[in-house]
Amino acid sequence: MNFNDLEKTWDNQVVTGNRAITSALKHRLESEAHHERRRVVGSIVAVAFALTVGLVVTFVAHITAIKPLNPLGVATFVVGLIVDAAFFVLAARSARRIQVEIRAMGSTLAESIGASLRTIDSRIRDYRLATYALPAIPVVSTAVYFVRYLLGDFPGFGVVWSGIGMSVFVGVIILGMWRRCKNHLMPRRAELSELLTSLKETA
Repeated sequence: MNFNDLEKTWDNQVVTGNRAITSALKHRLESEAHHERRRVVGSIVAVAFALTVGLVVTFVAHITAIKPLNPLGVATFVVGLIVDAAFFVLAARSARRIQVEIRAMGSTLAESIGASLRTIDSRIRDYRLATYALPAIPVVSTAVYFVRYLLGDFPGFGVVWSGIGMSVFVGVIILGMWRRCKNHLMPRRAELSELLTSLKETA
Protein backbone atom coordinates (compact mmCIF):
# COMPACT_ATOMS: atom_id res chain seq x y z
CA MET A 1 0.00 0.00 0.00
CA ASN A 2 1.15 3.56 -0.76
CA PHE A 3 0.84 5.41 2.52
CA ASN A 4 1.20 8.74 0.75
CA ASP A 5 -2.33 8.09 -0.52
CA LEU A 6 -3.52 7.73 3.07
CA GLU A 7 -1.83 10.96 4.09
CA LYS A 8 -3.22 12.87 1.11
CA THR A 9 -6.71 11.52 1.79
CA TRP A 10 -6.50 12.54 5.43
CA ASP A 11 -5.20 16.02 4.49
CA ASN A 12 -8.18 16.46 2.16
CA GLN A 13 -10.58 15.32 4.83
CA VAL A 14 -9.12 17.78 7.34
CA VAL A 15 -9.75 20.60 4.87
CA THR A 16 -13.25 19.49 3.93
CA GLY A 17 -14.24 18.25 7.38
CA ASN A 18 -15.24 14.92 5.91
CA ARG A 19 -14.36 11.92 8.09
CA ALA A 20 -16.07 9.32 5.94
CA ILE A 21 -13.66 6.94 4.28
CA THR A 22 -13.72 6.81 0.50
CA SER A 23 -14.52 3.49 -1.14
CA ALA A 24 -11.14 3.49 -2.91
CA LEU A 25 -9.23 4.00 0.32
CA LYS A 26 -11.30 1.41 2.17
CA HIS A 27 -10.61 -1.03 -0.66
CA ARG A 28 -6.87 -0.39 -0.31
CA LEU A 29 -6.93 -1.08 3.42
CA GLU A 30 -9.05 -4.18 2.98
CA SER A 31 -6.78 -5.43 0.19
CA GLU A 32 -3.79 -5.03 2.48
CA ALA A 33 -5.47 -7.09 5.20
CA HIS A 34 -6.59 -9.70 2.68
CA HIS A 35 -2.99 -9.95 1.47
CA GLU A 36 -1.79 -10.72 5.00
CA ARG A 37 -4.53 -13.33 5.38
CA ARG A 38 -3.54 -14.95 2.08
CA ARG A 39 0.03 -15.25 3.37
CA VAL A 40 -1.24 -17.11 6.43
CA VAL A 41 -3.50 -19.37 4.38
CA GLY A 42 -0.63 -19.99 1.96
CA SER A 43 1.59 -21.17 4.78
CA ILE A 44 -1.18 -23.52 5.95
CA VAL A 45 -1.48 -24.97 2.44
CA ALA A 46 2.30 -25.39 2.14
CA VAL A 47 2.61 -27.20 5.48
CA ALA A 48 -0.45 -29.33 4.70
CA PHE A 49 1.10 -30.32 1.36
CA ALA A 50 4.42 -31.23 3.01
CA LEU A 51 2.56 -33.25 5.65
CA THR A 52 0.56 -35.10 3.00
CA VAL A 53 3.70 -35.95 1.03
CA GLY A 54 5.36 -37.17 4.22
CA LEU A 55 2.37 -39.36 5.05
CA VAL A 56 2.34 -40.88 1.56
CA VAL A 57 6.10 -41.55 1.55
CA THR A 58 5.96 -43.10 5.03
CA PHE A 59 3.00 -45.31 4.10
CA VAL A 60 4.55 -46.46 0.82
CA ALA A 61 7.90 -47.16 2.49
CA HIS A 62 6.12 -49.21 5.14
CA ILE A 63 3.93 -51.35 2.89
CA THR A 64 6.79 -51.99 0.45
CA ALA A 65 9.09 -52.96 3.35
CA ILE A 66 11.64 -50.36 2.28
CA LYS A 67 11.43 -48.77 5.72
CA PRO A 68 8.90 -50.57 7.93
CA LEU A 69 7.61 -48.56 10.84
CA ASN A 70 8.92 -49.55 14.25
CA PRO A 71 7.90 -48.12 17.66
CA LEU A 72 10.60 -45.43 17.42
CA GLY A 73 9.52 -44.49 13.93
CA VAL A 74 5.91 -44.22 15.08
CA ALA A 75 6.98 -42.04 18.04
CA THR A 76 8.95 -39.77 15.70
CA PHE A 77 5.96 -39.54 13.39
CA VAL A 78 3.65 -38.65 16.28
CA VAL A 79 5.99 -35.87 17.43
CA GLY A 80 5.93 -34.44 13.92
CA LEU A 81 2.14 -34.56 13.85
CA ILE A 82 1.94 -32.71 17.17
CA VAL A 83 4.21 -29.95 15.85
CA ASP A 84 2.15 -29.67 12.65
CA ALA A 85 -1.10 -29.62 14.62
CA ALA A 86 0.20 -26.78 16.81
CA PHE A 87 1.12 -24.83 13.69
CA PHE A 88 -2.30 -25.36 12.11
CA VAL A 89 -4.07 -24.18 15.28
CA LEU A 90 -1.98 -21.01 15.58
CA ALA A 91 -2.18 -20.23 11.85
CA ALA A 92 -5.95 -20.73 11.81
CA ARG A 93 -6.32 -18.36 14.78
CA SER A 94 -4.19 -15.78 12.99
CA ALA A 95 -6.32 -16.03 9.85
CA ARG A 96 -9.50 -15.63 11.91
CA ARG A 97 -8.11 -12.56 13.70
CA ILE A 98 -7.33 -10.91 10.39
CA GLN A 99 -10.80 -11.74 9.07
CA VAL A 100 -12.34 -10.14 12.17
CA GLU A 101 -10.35 -6.95 11.54
CA ILE A 102 -11.43 -6.89 7.90
CA ARG A 103 -15.05 -6.94 9.04
CA ALA A 104 -14.26 -4.19 11.56
CA MET A 105 -13.27 -1.77 8.81
CA GLY A 106 -16.16 0.66 8.97
CA SER A 107 -17.34 3.84 7.34
CA THR A 108 -14.77 6.14 8.96
CA LEU A 109 -11.09 6.51 8.32
CA ALA A 110 -10.27 5.99 12.00
CA GLU A 111 -12.13 2.66 12.17
CA SER A 112 -10.45 1.33 9.03
CA ILE A 113 -6.95 2.48 9.96
CA GLY A 114 -7.43 1.07 13.47
CA ALA A 115 -8.44 -2.32 12.05
CA SER A 116 -5.51 -2.24 9.62
CA LEU A 117 -3.14 -1.36 12.47
CA ARG A 118 -4.42 -4.25 14.57
CA THR A 119 -3.87 -6.56 11.61
CA ILE A 120 -0.24 -5.45 11.35
CA ASP A 121 0.21 -5.85 15.11
CA SER A 122 -1.22 -9.36 14.87
CA ARG A 123 1.25 -10.31 12.13
CA ILE A 124 4.17 -8.89 14.11
CA ARG A 125 3.13 -10.99 17.13
CA ASP A 126 2.91 -14.05 14.88
CA TYR A 127 6.44 -13.51 13.62
CA ARG A 128 7.78 -12.98 17.12
CA LEU A 129 6.10 -16.15 18.36
CA ALA A 130 7.48 -18.10 15.42
CA THR A 131 10.96 -16.69 16.05
CA TYR A 132 10.86 -18.06 19.60
CA ALA A 133 9.25 -21.39 18.68
CA LEU A 134 11.04 -22.39 15.47
CA PRO A 135 14.50 -22.98 17.02
CA ALA A 136 12.95 -25.83 19.00
CA ILE A 137 12.38 -27.77 15.76
CA PRO A 138 16.06 -28.52 14.93
CA VAL A 139 16.75 -29.19 18.61
CA VAL A 140 13.94 -31.75 18.91
CA SER A 141 14.68 -33.20 15.48
CA THR A 142 18.37 -33.68 16.25
CA ALA A 143 17.53 -35.22 19.63
CA VAL A 144 15.18 -37.73 18.00
CA TYR A 145 17.75 -38.67 15.36
CA PHE A 146 20.39 -39.04 18.06
CA VAL A 147 18.18 -41.46 19.98
CA ARG A 148 17.63 -43.39 16.77
CA TYR A 149 21.40 -43.44 16.25
CA LEU A 150 21.94 -44.84 19.76
CA LEU A 151 19.42 -47.58 18.98
CA GLY A 152 21.14 -48.38 15.69
CA ASP A 153 18.30 -47.09 13.55
CA PHE A 154 20.09 -44.08 12.06
CA PRO A 155 23.71 -43.44 10.94
CA GLY A 156 25.89 -41.06 12.95
CA PHE A 157 26.70 -38.82 9.99
CA GLY A 158 22.97 -38.58 9.35
CA VAL A 159 22.44 -37.09 12.80
CA VAL A 160 25.06 -34.42 12.14
CA TRP A 161 23.89 -33.47 8.67
CA SER A 162 20.22 -33.61 9.59
CA GLY A 163 20.86 -31.24 12.49
CA ILE A 164 22.86 -28.86 10.31
CA GLY A 165 20.35 -28.97 7.47
CA MET A 166 17.38 -28.39 9.73
CA SER A 167 19.15 -25.55 11.55
CA VAL A 168 20.01 -23.82 8.26
CA PHE A 169 16.45 -24.27 6.97
CA VAL A 170 14.91 -22.83 10.14
CA GLY A 171 17.51 -20.05 10.19
CA VAL A 172 16.56 -19.00 6.65
CA ILE A 173 12.87 -18.89 7.62
CA ILE A 174 13.60 -16.79 10.72
CA LEU A 175 15.82 -14.44 8.72
CA GLY A 176 13.09 -13.99 6.12
CA MET A 177 10.51 -13.20 8.80
CA TRP A 178 12.88 -10.77 10.53
CA ARG A 179 13.59 -8.95 7.26
CA ARG A 180 9.90 -8.66 6.41
CA CYS A 181 9.06 -7.48 9.91
CA LYS A 182 11.88 -4.90 9.94
CA ASN A 183 11.54 -3.63 6.37
CA HIS A 184 7.81 -3.99 5.80
CA LEU A 185 5.61 -4.44 8.86
CA MET A 186 7.32 -2.15 11.37
CA PRO A 187 7.50 0.88 9.02
CA ARG A 188 3.88 0.30 8.05
CA ARG A 189 2.87 0.08 11.70
CA ALA A 190 4.65 3.37 12.46
CA GLU A 191 2.90 5.17 9.58
CA LEU A 192 -0.52 3.83 10.51
CA SER A 193 0.04 4.76 14.17
CA GLU A 194 1.02 8.28 13.14
CA LEU A 195 -2.10 8.65 11.01
CA LEU A 196 -4.33 7.31 13.75
CA THR A 197 -2.76 9.69 16.28
CA SER A 198 -3.34 12.55 13.88
CA LEU A 199 -6.98 11.56 13.58
CA LYS A 200 -7.42 11.55 17.37
CA GLU A 201 -5.68 14.89 17.83
CA THR A 202 -7.94 16.59 15.31
CA ALA A 203 -11.12 14.94 16.53
